[in-house]
Amino acid sequence: MPQALTDTIYSPRMSWRPTWDATPPHRLDRYAFRAGELGGTQGVGHVLVLATEVRTQVGGHLWWRRWGPARPVAEIWVAAPDVDPSYQVSWADGDILDADIDRWAGGTVLVGHQDVRPVRWLDDATSARVARDVFGADLNELRREHAGSAGGRRLQDGERVGDLET
Repeated sequence: MPQALTDTIYSPRMSWRPTWDATPPHRLDRYAFRAGELGGTQGVGHVLVLATEVRTQVGGHLWWRRWGPARPVAEIWVAAPDVDPSYQVSWADGDILDADIDRWAGGTVLVGHQDVRPVRWLDDATSARVARDVFGADLNELRREHAGSAGGRRLQDGERVGDLET
């Protein structure tokens, strides 16, 4: 096989799976893998934000594929006794994610389509405890899953998967 054809077939731009090179920090990183306590609920309500990155296939045919740039996506879990249903999961990216981050920075979170609630963001240790007790999830495991081969959120410089106390 000619070298030029071999280089084209095995080029990283034409792979079956996208490469997950380091991407610049995003505003979502401040809330990634963090829990918050919801106000305005009858009983205690919580929100948990997970972060990942996705890439869209922008081209390709047969044995090669081309991938677009990585973009951040938030997976938002909400649990509150007065929310119907009492447990919700949603995803946000693009303009919707930007609007959510602006709300979070202002101390509120959107629950459902129109219900805006006050939120108090928790520290790492408390977030890990809430993830385990309320959502039945291990933040360390979620970080591994979201930073794994599926191309999830990159760990920050010096950060390790096991940094959160559980």
